[in-house]
Amino acid sequence: MECARLSDAELLPLVREEGESFRDALRELERRHFHAVRAFAAVCTVSSSAAEELADNAWRRATALRTEIPVGAVRPYALCSVLRTTADWAGTAKRGELHEELVSWIQSYVTEGRGDSSADDFPCTSMAARAFASLPGHTQTVLWHYAVEYDGVARIDQLLGGGTDEVSVLGRRARRDFYNAYVRIHQDEIREDECARLQRTVLAYADQKSIETAADLMPHLERCAHCSQAVDDLGLMHVHCGALLAEALLPWGGPEYAASSLPSSSGGVRAAHGTEDDTADRAAGAGAGGGERSYEGRLAGLLRGLVSRWSGRFAGGRLLGGILGRNGADPRPGDGRRRHQRKRALQSAALVGLCSLVVAVAYTGVFGPGSPQSTESPPAQGASQVPAQPPRSSPTTATATATSTVTATETAPPRGNGGGRAGGSAGEPAGGLPAVDTALEWLFDTVQGATTSDTSANGILGTLFGDPLPALVNGALQFNGTQDVSSEGAVLDTESSFSVTARVKLQDKGGTQTVVSQDGYDVSGFSLQYDAAKDRWSMALRRDDSSDVVADVALSDSIPRAGRWTRLTGVYDDPGNEVRLYVDGRLEDTARHDGDWPADGDFTVGRGLLDGAPFQGLRGTVDEVRAFDSALSGQQALALAGRS
Repeated sequence: MECARLSDAELLPLVREEGESFRDALRELERRHFHAVRAFAAVCTVSSSAAEELADNAWRRATALRTEIPVGAVRPYALCSVLRTTADWAGTAKRGELHEELVSWIQSYVTEGRGDSSADDFPCTSMAARAFASLPGHTQTVLWHYAVEYDGVARIDQLLGGGTDEVSVLGRRARRDFYNAYVRIHQDEIREDECARLQRTVLAYADQKSIETAADLMPHLERCAHCSQAVDDLGLMHVHCGALLAEALLPWGGPEYAASSLPSSSGGVRAAHGTEDDTADRAAGAGAGGGERSYEGRLAGLLRGLVSRWSGRFAGGRLLGGILGRNGADPRPGDGRRRHQRKRALQSAALVGLCSLVVAVAYTGVFGPGSPQSTESPPAQGASQVPAQPPRSSPTTATATATSTVTATETAPPRGNGGGRAGGSAGEPAGGLPAVDTALEWLFDTVQGATTSDTSANGILGTLFGDPLPALVNGALQFNGTQDVSSEGAVLDTESSFSVTARVKLQDKGGTQTVVSQDGYDVSGFSLQYDAAKDRWSMALRRDDSSDVVADVALSDSIPRAGRWTRLTGVYDDPGNEVRLYVDGRLEDTARHDGDWPADGDFTVGRGLLDGAPFQGLRGTVDEVRAFDSALSGQQALALAGRS
């Protein structure tokens, strides 16, 4: 059996069963991961001989693979085995081989009541560690190697067995799953009424929706370690997910391990110690920290490092162990409140500064025009390549010459049997329409792996979610009620005028189904959908980011028919405070809307959002999704429907 082509998840059972392929599988796992174990062991010990012995003991412990203990991703599991082995050493004469600070940390772990250093879950007892442990092994592998190790596409693809989707897409999914798992654990472990009442406020504050906070939030964070920890963890998750993971799974030495993996660093722990395949790894550029990275990779590493250092050093965050009084004195009363307020303000300032830095680097070139490019070899067989994504221009500054227009994209009749009069006949669009800037255009003609391209000038990739993913059928996407396509972040400013349009064919009418929406924190900012209670199409805008407030809804006159293509266009005219709904180009209803608010989450096709969870999934087929940063006129809506 050629073990080099197998994923980590496929190698683990071969090692556990100790069959014919046992030694080959174990050797392959050792080739992939032992160098990291040896490097981390060197961080924990005071001599090279002790490091080798610790690494050997930890590796044997990690590969014993007791059936009752789930392994998940191999790399972090093996690294945790290093700390578990040091806990064993700390109670013997070998404690002298360990760093004194590590021994003190192990002792304090027990005396402070954080757990038993001999327990199977040592040292992964924090909320972040338990959230990570709850993820599938495939997701753990992507998240750790993408966010902590900064491994290349070829390396991650090999660990997953080849033939995976684009690594950036997998990384984004993994981060979203990690966030959701953390929020669930935080919610499940709430024991106080005040925590339950403030949970949404805590999460919104942690997600950096605003520097402003509720009047009773800061006193609560000073009193409640559970919610304060969530604010710190989720805040760091947004700024540097890898740093949070490294600290959660490796509470001693983890931040140093993560720092050694920054793409801009050619040194660090692992580079200093090398690997058994150093030469090959450097040639392939896939080793953790080995070889030269591309300009983009090193820039990303630089920015991540700066954000991590700034948010920790100046905001009094966890990276420096919190705020101490002058000369290291104990914290003063009120320091907790000031810490959270300073952290939020300075994180925001740091991010603004980094945006300026990105622009400056783009024009001046931090690394110079002659910087070496990545020496990474082509991905292994089956590995996916991430297509270059064109830069996204700001929706408010896009120019007419650089964007798609209604007249340019709709001069041909709609495809298939949709968008026209009853029976599917399509007329010619009205000519001479003024150009309208297109914020997004997903035609679903090109779906590669788990992404669909944006044919507007903004290049906003759509990521397909679901198991299985939405199916591409005759140039349109078919949804089963549990799938969606989402952007990364907001596309439309829901406090200003905007329009959305799509062709949709319902499979059935058994429940309300959302065609297009944009997430807020708690609910969708708007929803273009089928309303089952009214048996009508609707365009709905909430008055606030809460399920408790009413929505302003424009309802169609016509009754939707399953199995028939229909062109829906929803418009919000901000100056006129008016919501409009067009069906096949005909205005069917208007509604007054007051109470704008910024729904700054993902732009989504195939579902809505309620109480922060997916809602009203679509069972049907969607095509030609467009979004505009303006309120379309009736003539423009008619042109989109392909009617004169």
